[in-house]
Amino acid sequence: MKSRWCLELYVDLLPETVKEQSKEKQTFITFLTTSRRALWSGFHCYDQCCSQPAEVEHPDMPRGLSCLSSPEGADGRYETPPASELHRLMWTKKGTSNHLDEVQPRIYIGDMYAAKDKRTLQAHHITHVLNAADGKFNVNTGPSYYRDTKITYHGVEAFDMPSFNLSPFFYPAANFIKNALSSPTGKVFVHCAMGLSRSSTLVLAYLMIHENMTLVDAMKAVSANRNISPNEGFLEQLRELDKKLHCQGSSRSWSANGRT
Repeated sequence: MKSRWCLELYVDLLPETVKEQSKEKQTFITFLTTSRRALWSGFHCYDQCCSQPAEVEHPDMPRGLSCLSSPEGADGRYETPPASELHRLMWTKKGTSNHLDEVQPRIYIGDMYAAKDKRTLQAHHITHVLNAADGKFNVNTGPSYYRDTKITYHGVEAFDMPSFNLSPFFYPAANFIKNALSSPTGKVFVHCAMGLSRSSTLVLAYLMIHENMTLVDAMKAVSANRNISPNEGFLEQLRELDKKLHCQGSSRSWSANGRT
């Protein structure tokens, strides 16, 4: 029933000139279900969105599809790889493990030692610090620690445990990074305790949300410059984000083309 509802919804979204070619909606739905390409173009993805609603609080979320450089299904569409494949992708990349590494232009990932070394941060002209291990029982710096440096601070009190839900912080952290880079001289340092799991997860989420990357493309870009290792729980949360963003991007693209 859910799939049929999605089919009927997409029929309603089609141009009137197209719908008029079918005398009955039932006939048109039957035609659509026989077309594998049409199935994926819209209502299969919409069916997936129905079963797991996408984030509606960000209606203008940008998203691009990187099918040429990412895993493809049998029919050429992008599919979020299983966690085992993502682990293998990270293991095959030979990044570095310094206290601080530039993983993308003006985006740095590092550990708590670099976070507490204000001279190092100033030497790299860091203007913003995103602490993914904020709090008394983590890397307890806070905005007061950087008061004499003109560094803008944002803290996320997260714990590096698979059971910890980091996904509610994806958009606030991504927006903080985006705002930091909005200035031509802005540079952001994202850190946790070791610069492996929490910090890398937030940077990956930023690249997916604001730089139109798939999870695979984001992991390739970051792990080429630094060794990263999001824990199992964070990796699954990134996979869910990847699916939602891909579904939203596909649905909007199909709807826009159908209304032209």
